[in-house]
Amino acid sequence: MITLSTVQYSPVGASLARGAARSYDAADRWDDADRFVGSGLQSIAASPDTTSHEKAIAELGWTMGNHSGMAYQNSAQARYAAAQAIASACPGSIGHVLAQVGIDAYGPANRWNDADAITGDALLAIADNPESSALQKQLARSAWDQTNVGGIRYENSARTRYHALQQIAQEEP
Repeated sequence: MITLSTVQYSPVGASLARGAARSYDAADRWDDADRFVGSGLQSIAASPDTTSHEKAIAELGWTMGNHSGMAYQNSAQARYAAAQAIASACPGSIGHVLAQVGIDAYGPANRWNDADAITGDALLAIADNPESSALQKQLARSAWDQTNVGGIRYENSARTRYHALQQIAQEEP
């Protein structure tokens, strides 16, 4: 039997995430939306009053949007997915929640190279998180290894990574 702990959320993390999401919603330019939600995630990651789970989700959101050449729209939407997970107290284990953030960030991405980067970051966050289950880590690492080689088109890599995230999200005991 596998027992995974449920992600813990704090009032401070939820409040900061809701504030970041509201600023994102109010922005009329993608670069501003990206800065607003990115700043909110950095505040969550740096706060002594947020949980380690919230920090992991916020760090994933920040990382997903922190690629050179990524479209502001895709960066902002990826970061927004992380803020929404915290604001809504997305239930499940940390591996499940990180996978769900990756899935939610993949959906609106409008460039395959950005979708590939987003899903790759989610896989690495799952594989590297000490509270992810052994199975979640194995699935994440396997998908990363399959797609982290030269010559694969971004579209094929992103889709493979996305399907792995879906499998991880469904592997909740």
